[in-house]
Amino acid sequence: MLEPALDAGDLWAGVTPRARALQLFASLAVWDTQFNNGVLVYVLFADHAIEIVADRGFSARVDRSEER
Repeated sequence: MLEPALDAGDLWAGVTPRARALQLFASLAVWDTQFNNGVLVYVLFADHAIEIVADRGFSARVDRSEER
């Protein structure tokens, strides 16, 4: 998902790029896959931010020490 910038309301509320990525993950139903293996790659151009949100099918296989 590519977004040029957060809208004014989100900026005023202090929404982070990670929080926005999680919002989109839920609203787009990326998690709605047979094996819970949906992935959202979110790019926020204004903040030069990239967030990767993986469903629990992937998250269960990643060691927490590998996350940032």
